Amino acid sequence: MSTIVAKFISRQNRPGFRYDIAGLRAIAVLMVVLCHFEIPGFTGGFIGPDIFFVLSGYLITGILYREFSASKSEVFMPGRISMSKFYLKRVRRILPAAFFVLIAVNIYALARLNTLQFEQIKADSIWTVFFAANINFMHQATDYFAQTQDASPLQHYWSLAVEEQFYLIWPMFFLFVSNIRGRVSPKTNRVSSIPRTNLFFALAIAASAIWLIVDFSRNPSVAYFSTFGRVWELALGGVLSLVRPQVLREKLGDSFLPLRWAALAVLLASMALVTPNNFGITLFVPALATGFLLLSGADQDQPDAVNRFLSFPIFVGIGAISYSLYLWHWPLVVFGKQLGYLDSLGQRFLGILVALAISTITYFLIEKPALRIPLYESKRKQMRAALRPHVQQSPWRTGTISFILVAALAYALYPPAKADDSGWAPPPSAIQFDPNPNPSTLLDDTNADSSAISQWRQLVAKSLSLTELPSDLDPDLKTMTKIASTGGFGPCQGKSNDPVTLSFVCESSAAEPKTARTAIILGDSHARTLWPAILRSLNTDKWNIKLLAMPGCPVPVLKPRKLNEFNVRCAEHREKTLRYLESAKPDLVFLNDAVDAFPTTGEYRTAYLKVMPRITAASKYVFIIAKTPKFPNLKECLDTKGSLEKCKPIKYSLGPLGKVQQEIVNRFRTGFWDASEALCTPTGVSILCPAIIGKSPATADGGHLIPSVSESIAPFLRRSLDKQGVLDLADQ
Repeated sequence: MSTIVAKFISRQNRPGFRYDIAGLRAIAVLMVVLCHFEIPGFTGGFIGPDIFFVLSGYLITGILYREFSASKSEVFMPGRISMSKFYLKRVRRILPAAFFVLIAVNIYALARLNTLQFEQIKADSIWTVFFAANINFMHQATDYFAQTQDASPLQHYWSLAVEEQFYLIWPMFFLFVSNIRGRVSPKTNRVSSIPRTNLFFALAIAASAIWLIVDFSRNPSVAYFSTFGRVWELALGGVLSLVRPQVLREKLGDSFLPLRWAALAVLLASMALVTPNNFGITLFVPALATGFLLLSGADQDQPDAVNRFLSFPIFVGIGAISYSLYLWHWPLVVFGKQLGYLDSLGQRFLGILVALAISTITYFLIEKPALRIPLYESKRKQMRAALRPHVQQSPWRTGTISFILVAALAYALYPPAKADDSGWAPPPSAIQFDPNPNPSTLLDDTNADSSAISQWRQLVAKSLSLTELPSDLDPDLKTMTKIASTGGFGPCQGKSNDPVTLSFVCESSAAEPKTARTAIILGDSHARTLWPAILRSLNTDKWNIKLLAMPGCPVPVLKPRKLNEFNVRCAEHREKTLRYLESAKPDLVFLNDAVDAFPTTGEYRTAYLKVMPRITAASKYVFIIAKTPKFPNLKECLDTKGSLEKCKPIKYSLGPLGKVQQEIVNRFRTGFWDASEALCTPTGVSILCPAIIGKSPATADGGHLIPSVSESIAPFLRRSLDKQGVLDLADQ
């Protein structure tokens, strides 16, 4: 038996090929695949891309350094790198398979998905083609409501975008740092650039790591997609490619092999250590373990036990198809869930086998043939490079280009905040998006309110009979796609992320802030969609209005049903928001959330009782808005022809939790409003909520109101506020 095992794990090394790196690729991609297919025990497998980042930095920097060193013919002449060949190799390696999967996803979406879903995928595809997917999802995340949105089948392209942005900038920076004249090495009589390059790498690692930690503390979703928060992993691999592994082996002596086994164990155990709640400070563990395995596994005349383990044929095989497997697995997960094929554990394992099969075919038919495409460099360009290398790749030129590229990337990732910044054009009637709203356009007149309410109710009742999308749908499906990417919530005045309360913030300042009343809105993403209605219901000349929200985090003390990059700090956000409330002592507080959990009535009552005494003590008046009714989700029910056959109106019910909420209202003597009176209509014994109201979709995703609809129900909210004496506060 021992002979069979020894024969199985042994492998004859092919010169120049690192089988252990192929094994690390396999481990990284299997982590991601098993995590996304929700295999028990692999919830932390999302660290796979971080392993790839270290591997990429190691391999790419090694390639750059070897070519740079070979080109130095004289001591003080600058080294050079063929940029055209470098970029063409990256194109040849990455684009064929990436575009093949991208085209396949779009073909499937066009054939099987409805127009709204296809428009979303098409929009994501444009960003993906230009390797800016991380920028796209990072900006979506600013207003993204993870609890109700279907994931994009192209979301995993974010990591490819980070690598391509790195490939674009890194060679220029490498030449800039390496070609600055340094001391002459007494051993080789050449100018040594390694110490200077290592110093640059060290600075890049430190700056990027600090960036990640700070960004994570402020906004985890932004930190996750940010290139600047991932550079340290790529730079870590880069600096290790310049270290001589013999020095490491000599220093470690007999502990060398045990430490390699320990590093491999730490890498695997990191799946339990790193979570969405702490990745900003724990990603260093798997990255360092990967780096140690890379460095210590290099230049081995006889592979040690760890390298032999990583060289298992199954690992090497999966490592070979790892790129295609990474590209294919996520669309299969997204579309498989939509079709209901991944409900059981057996179905999910079958899905993994399908992913492996398709990836193997893609590797042999797309990836390998593409790698054999010859690379050409024009003779004229070769001659110019030979005659004037010191000009073409001088430090001042490459340095200037590097810093321009970094500045452009920084601008794309972190654009200057604007009060009316938006990813879509709001309807002309949406006055709440005007940075300087005109109070005369607000619904101040009672008769105007009554007329608007009557007309709107007739519109809702008439909408129950719709069988297909209106030809003049407003917003249209293309615009709806953009709205859906923000969960139905567009821009607002003073939009920002508040690091003090960990909130998404909207602000509207009164004409006379010192004498104005203060209103604060607390809740989750659903509270955010009520911003247009609340802003239009209050006189913005007399009220300072501020919204403090965290998607997926309810006001009552409930644990979110599903943690994500937004609500992992829900409890901390809730406590900090309550403290802010206690210090601000507002005149009016609105409470609204979707109860993203499954509590019993007793648990829900207890959850409210833990916060209501503090909220009521800190505020003059508290106004609870009931959970927004559910609507048909156009993204799921709309067919390819625009028929509403499967988008039947949904029956509204207050439910047991709604009754508990009313108990809280009576106990603490707060105000109360149920938006169903505006969004749904009674039909005999039922109250029905239609997907389309007039010519406007009610929601972007079945739960989050679109801004124009939120604005339209303002007369109902204003009337309720007026009846309960809230509007009189501004005149006191």
